[in-house]
Amino acid sequence: MSFFVESEVEDNTLLVKVAGQLSSQAYEAFVKAVRSHTQPIHNVVIDVSNVESIDSAGLGMLLITREAAGANRATIRGCSAELRRVLDIVNFGQLFEIA
Repeated sequence: MSFFVESEVEDNTLLVKVAGQLSSQAYEAFVKAVRSHTQPIHNVVIDVSNVESIDSAGLGMLLITREAAGANRATIRGCSAELRRVLDIVNFGQLFEIA
């Protein structure tokens, strides 16, 4: 699997579901999905339960999601042990609630 992204807004929450390799090759599709909504956003939830791998560009995409939505709260959920380790190394726990 290379990459898949889906996003929707429900009750002022942007839910982004990602699968596959979160890398620079996914950048354009990811940003388009995140920025395609015009509704007010107060929370962001990024479901990474089907992410196989992430690189530095993928980490940047997570930040873009948080910033683009202008959200008050941002959550990353469904982390594998390996992804959780990467997020801990880069201190994303200070920017996101990691569930």
